[in-house]
Amino acid sequence: MGGYFDTELRLDVKPARVTEIRRLRHILTHQRGELRTAELRKKFGADPDTAWVSHQAALSAEVVTQILDDLGDVVRQADSAAWAR
Repeated sequence: MGGYFDTELRLDVKPARVTEIRRLRHILTHQRGELRTAELRKKFGADPDTAWVSHQAALSAEVVTQILDDLGDVVRQADSAAWAR
């Protein structure tokens, strides 16, 4: 079942990276950043400067900037495709 972007614009606005970012947003919003599983702690709680893994999501300025850049790439693609119609 495709949506407007899939069928009309032939554009994937939900690539794996966006799904991952949305998952992190869900954790931050609805779980107050609590990483409840080992998988989530490994993915979002690892501190690159130490071997310690947190039970809270760790977001550095670099991580946030990368997230915004990744989302911006998808938005620019969708914007270009929409305006081309």
